[in-house]
Amino acid sequence: GVGSVEVIRAADPFEQYWRAHGILMGLAWGLFAPVAIVSAVCRRLIPGNGTWYKIHRTMNSLCFIFTVIGFAVAVAAFNGAGIDHFQFRHHQIGLTMFIVVIFQVVGGARRPHLPSPAAPSKLVQDSSKETEEEGPGAAGQTPRLSSATAGPEPKKSTIRVAWGISHRIV
Repeated sequence: GVGSVEVIRAADPFEQYWRAHGILMGLAWGLFAPVAIVSAVCRRLIPGNGTWYKIHRTMNSLCFIFTVIGFAVAVAAFNGAGIDHFQFRHHQIGLTMFIVVIFQVVGGARRPHLPSPAAPSKLVQDSSKETEEEGPGAAGQTPRLSSATAGPEPKKSTIRVAWGISHRIV
């Protein structure tokens, strides 16, 4: 008769490492990073004072954590299997992304502060509470800040502008 063919698939003892690496990196770069970027780009559409930034920071933090863990899992699999590191394009891109994400997180944590808003220069009376009998400055009347006296918005420093440009590019 006809001979038989046996296919033997050697089990990869590090298959679970590669699966974990794929899941971690998929979540980091397929979910967390895009949500972080969209929250910053669409900040004016997100209700709540500073909510966009909380989303941005949280998603970037999760991307960073998952990237570090996913990178460590891949390195452990390579070490365990005795394979040389970073010999293929995927590995080289992964190493580059790992380095970039570290710089991005450190840069975000060390970003220059925005200038503080200008202090109002004077108090003005709210004339809407005046009556004919009392007149301006009568007892019980509270001076209020006028938005007209607050002054223009302070300009960002050159280093903050440069940081913003580099943050967006990276």
